[in-house]
Amino acid sequence: MSTTILAADNLCKRYGNQLVLDSVSLYIDKGDIYGFIGENGAGKTTFLRSIAGLIRTDSGEISLFANTNFKAELGRVSFVIDTPLYEKNTAKENMEIYCKLQGVDLKRISEVLSTVGLSNADPKKKVNGFSSGMKQKLRIAIALISEPEFLVLDEPENGLDHTSQQELIRLIRTLNQRGTTVLISSHILPGLEKHATRYGFIKDGKVIHQCKADEIEKSLSEFYCDLLGGSYEKFD
Repeated sequence: MSTTILAADNLCKRYGNQLVLDSVSLYIDKGDIYGFIGENGAGKTTFLRSIAGLIRTDSGEISLFANTNFKAELGRVSFVIDTPLYEKNTAKENMEIYCKLQGVDLKRISEVLSTVGLSNADPKKKVNGFSSGMKQKLRIAIALISEPEFLVLDEPENGLDHTSQQELIRLIRTLNQRGTTVLISSHILPGLEKHATRYGFIKDGKVIHQCKADEIEKSLSEFYCDLLGGSYEKFD
């Protein structure tokens, strides 16, 4: 039985004259915490939108859970890619809306809000009064309500302070220990270095290297900059 959760083979996507994905091949196995690394504009979000079925690639094949009809398996996957929030509603009301959309028991709400650290938030506070970090936690909570087997996070550290980043790391580890495979797109390397088990590096739409975390004998920032050139500080 295959343990491959995601297989992307030679994905290409062009917008006008710009080749945004250049023959991208990437494989993620069950149990991975896969760090997908590249600077802003490298093609990370386009790739994630492709595997979410939000955009169609020009060529190549996507397989989820060994099914090349990957859209049939999307119910087993949750994505945090600019998840829309209902700004004039509370966190709980947002969760209720998404539970009803997905046919999930409302009893999941308190458990999931606790999991992401929002259970102590003012229950009457509207989302438009949340900090960026609280909004990001809510997006992750929404992604978890369906208990996904595969969780895909696009730049999840954005808007989080140091404490919230540490909480996110612990959350990802906990979910992974419970059996969730995780794909994290990021350009913030120090945090990613603490929990990823495998990495893929993308530049100008092309995956230039993939490896296991234990194959890297220096800091992740140094390793990546050796691949691309440039200063280490830009990846902090």
